Amino acid sequence: MPATFDGMTFGAGWSWEAAWNCDSTNNVYFNSPTGNMRSFGFVQPEIFVSLQVFADAAGTLTLADDLGQATTFQVAQTGTMHTVRTGWTKASKTVNVTYTQNWHAGFDNFTYQTPSTGSVSAGKLAASISLTWDDNTPVAGSMVASQIIAGNQHIVLGQFPLSSSGTASGNLALDFTQPSPLTLQIVLLSTTNVQVGDSVSLQLPKTMFPTNATGVTAHIVLWKATTTIKTFDIGLTP
Repeated sequence: MPATFDGMTFGAGWSWEAAWNCDSTNNVYFNSPTGNMRSFGFVQPEIFVSLQVFADAAGTLTLADDLGQATTFQVAQTGTMHTVRTGWTKASKTVNVTYTQNWHAGFDNFTYQTPSTGSVSAGKLAASISLTWDDNTPVAGSMVASQIIAGNQHIVLGQFPLSSSGTASGNLALDFTQPSPLTLQIVLLSTTNVQVGDSVSLQLPKTMFPTNATGVTAHIVLWKATTTIKTFDIGLTP
């Protein structure tokens, strides 16, 4: 295993291999059944977005970085490629990967993004968003909100858990230096952190955000069969 690969650094204890199990491409794995934790990092701090995991023994995967961000995923189904999205918003230097069944899991397709340098025109809006299906039942799990900027770069705004009524709240630091319309993307995650359906994209004209706005409320109704938007209502808090 090379010490550095594609902007990532790998500590001792990793190996990579050709196709194995359900993965048809190269992947990395723990090189010994001794110990159930390995670490990787980045040449420069990056926002760790996701990875894919598969296994021949069911277990629990935990990802935790040097800033206290953590994500847990249950690999309940073996022989299947699972995409695990972290929802992290801070740039990590190192990430610990723990799998309860040690080297019985393989990992592939790590994705990460360079943190935004920010600007004086990027400000936080207190957001409250409710998500329901078209049969009036609340959406469960959590949502990951991102802003898409030039070059199709996704800036993760945060991962927000949904309450029993399908409501999520938090702060959205939108970059208002981007050209109008602003493009947002919402990814729904199940209670086990697995993506539900396709991502949902919203385009909002900058003119709808006055300089004195401090918050935003929204109610989104999704078609249950397709996970696409049926109706979308938004309001601003002065």
